[in-house]
Amino acid sequence: MASLKQTLLQRITRNYLDSRDFNGTPLFDLAGIGTGWMRALRALVREGKVSVVFGDRHPNAHIKAFPSEHIEEQLAKLKSKQLELQRVCAYPTEGQLASPLSGTASGNSRRPRRTRAWLSRRR
Repeated sequence: MASLKQTLLQRITRNYLDSRDFNGTPLFDLAGIGTGWMRALRALVREGKVSVVFGDRHPNAHIKAFPSEHIEEQLAKLKSKQLELQRVCAYPTEGQLASPLSGTASGNSRRPRRTRAWLSRRR
């Protein structure tokens, strides 16, 4: 059985790769995964596997328009009492997308889609 961290990471990565425009996953959609989901999300941010966009630097958090904020800044914002889950999105980091298992839930269910990083290397 997958851990909560693995489940979150898989959902965030799959959503990003399967979305037509490489969109982030709203935290509101992750809240129903299980108790402790925020703790697991913070651990993924701390490990550099997920980055979070808050919509305060660019009005649309579903588009990662700028490089990720420092991990410490992301973690501080995640602890904010004014956090609006529907306006904040999680994204897999470039390091996560480069890992061999990032494109599939189990690592062998289907061929991973080509990522934005892969496409930029092809140009």
